[in-house]
Amino acid sequence: MRRTFFYFILLVCIVCGYTTAAQTANADSLFAIARKAAFEDKDYSAAIGYAHMALAVNPRYTDVVVFTGRLHAWQKNVDSARYYFDMALQQRRTIDAYAAYADLELWNDNSLRALELLDSGLVHNPGAVPLLIRKARILNARREFESAIHIVDTLLAIDKSNTAARALGVQ
Repeated sequence: MRRTFFYFILLVCIVCGYTTAAQTANADSLFAIARKAAFEDKDYSAAIGYAHMALAVNPRYTDVVVFTGRLHAWQKNVDSARYYFDMALQQRRTIDAYAAYADLELWNDNSLRALELLDSGLVHNPGAVPLLIRKARILNARREFESAIHIVDTLLAIDKSNTAARALGVQ
């Protein structure tokens, strides 16, 4: 009786593990297809469809959530993009999620909101170069040169050969 129960539990564990692995592999393959549709075929509608399928398999796949937000941003579906970026930041506060969200806000002439997002991202990811570069660019565009120079100095302290930071320092 004990041995039968043990084999039953072992079988359940194997099946559950296999199912989880298969779901991850399926979400990964759908994500790859979505990226191909977007970048190679330039078919953003199809890419969004594949991304939604990947999220149906694994709704907590943050990279796919951010990518879906980017796709909506590129399609100028601002509210949908914000929805996905907010979802991504609730799941994991990644550099990519903050950067993508800040880009969306900047593209929509909301530099103050972009700065808020970048500041929040830097609280959770101190020294994140992609966030610092975006922040310095925005501050420079807003003619807040002293603050921009401070960030450029921080960037160059992290990486003296950072060409983007060097270019900002010259302006």
